Amino acid sequence: MAVTVRTRRLLAIAALLAAVVAGVAYVTRRPACEADRTAMKGEVRHDASGRLTYFDGECWTTQPQTPRDTPF
Repeated sequence: MAVTVRTRRLLAIAALLAAVVAGVAYVTRRPACEADRTAMKGEVRHDASGRLTYFDGECWTTQPQTPRDTPF
């Protein structure tokens, strides 16, 4: 069975459409970065729901920073 040019074009269009849909889904599901110009890296605060949030230098996140000091 030979694959015709028309079939190849349809497959290419379907693959492109699937890539666009996947890209849009990724962008819409990605967590929003709440930037803050006044915060310093390592700051901790409570968000509206009472959860602790940490500033990683760019965004407020729920993941604490790894310690950079060594214990005695």
